[in-house]
Amino acid sequence: MDADLDGSKYYDILKERSADLDFLMPQFYNGITRPVPDGFASSGTGTVSAKSVYDTLVSDMFGGAPEKVVFGFCIDDCGGTGSNASGSQAVTVMQQVGTHYPCHGGAFFWVAFKDYGGSWSDVVWAEIAPSSGCSAGPLPTVSPTVSPKPTDSPTPAPTNIPTISPPPTDSPTPRPTNSPQAFGCQGCQTGVAELRPLANCQGFYYCLESGQSLGSVPCPSGTTFDYGLQTCNYVDQVDCACPSSGPSPPLAPPPSPAVTPAPVPAGTGQICNACPVSGWNLIGSDDCSGFFHCTDGIRGVFQSCPPGLLWVQSIMGCDWEDRVDCACSA
Repeated sequence: MDADLDGSKYYDILKERSADLDFLMPQFYNGITRPVPDGFASSGTGTVSAKSVYDTLVSDMFGGAPEKVVFGFCIDDCGGTGSNASGSQAVTVMQQVGTHYPCHGGAFFWVAFKDYGGSWSDVVWAEIAPSSGCSAGPLPTVSPTVSPKPTDSPTPAPTNIPTISPPPTDSPTPRPTNSPQAFGCQGCQTGVAELRPLANCQGFYYCLESGQSLGSVPCPSGTTFDYGLQTCNYVDQVDCACPSSGPSPPLAPPPSPAVTPAPVPAGTGQICNACPVSGWNLIGSDDCSGFFHCTDGIRGVFQSCPPGLLWVQSIMGCDWEDRVDCACSA
């Protein structure tokens, strides 16, 4: 408080420790000084002027450093000493402080919750902000650095060294293989003529005994490829799993000059067309109830389409019967 500067022990302790203090915040609103009615440098109603207390702190305690003294105001509840300071009154006092000490320590106020909407602090800050940071001094001036002029060193003449490229080597082109990703489970196997499932059994593709694969055929909606039946079947009746990767026995017997055609089950009728003389194929029965495996002109076993489906030669698969026009193709 401003009253503690009159030879008190408190003042002596502060002075002894002044080198450890970054700043001091004296209260100029306890009646000893009355800067609001008297002004910063006068003592009309107060015992001493606020300036005399401020001068003592600057010179006696801080060795001429006014930036360490923060001027304290009371913005409410100090009417008993006539020390309440409105924002505009505090601005007037700080202008007077700035006249004597252009680089001062600024201001603080008591009490914060009475600063409604910043009405006090905003106007006072606008007054003292220009001197904020003044104790740091002016920014250092950076002199430009002049680099010495580079000397021109002679550039050696380029030496043309011919680059000899090694002769190209003929890399063998890998032979295409039947990829399981492209054709489903394991791809075709040499010596086995059959149908193999596409990915997720959504259809099938043809495999010849040579290991060559032919085009794929999708299964009708609601069906998936049944490897055991070698045709499309109802989804709930198919366990979609890849067949064994090892060779499986041929679905048709090897060609023989004396082969009796496999018997045709009752109700299936004769096949629409004879088996091709060479190669492997599927040929439907005349009532479209199923199909035969044909290899090199030899008719193999008969396999029925699942219930509700009929054979369609053009797609080489079974389809819903209401979508099939059962007629032998020429």
